[in-house]
Amino acid sequence: ATKNDTEYYYNFLKRVVAVVKYLSVSGLAFRGRKEILGSPHNGNFMGTLELLAEFDPFMREHIQQRELRPKPFILYLSKTVYEQIIEIMGKQVIRIITAEINSDDAKYYSIVVDSTPDLCHNDQLATDIVLMENCMKDV
Repeated sequence: ATKNDTEYYYNFLKRVVAVVKYLSVSGLAFRGRKEILGSPHNGNFMGTLELLAEFDPFMREHIQQRELRPKPFILYLSKTVYEQIIEIMGKQVIRIITAEINSDDAKYYSIVVDSTPDLCHNDQLATDIVLMENCMKDV
């Protein structure tokens, strides 16, 4: 890949990661009924990227590339891409939490695991980690 290609996809992924972070922190669903740009039912992920494209010339140009090419053009806007980004971000969060627990500063921590079936009888597992850092440092 050329330097221009690397810079282009770096700028593109910065925007996609920002949208993934926003939707995740807000607890919003990513998918809609249709994964088609321009559809009113394309979900929060694609809808947010389309909103961004209204004001961001870089993203607007990226999305318009699809319309200009006769063959299918890979936009990297599918559920596969953001699911991989979420997985990478999740692994990094686990690495950071594990490092904090294993550090010398973490004297006390607790782990609570809860498993409950949802309405469809699928098991939903939640793990909470409470980490006490430097509680007595200033005393």
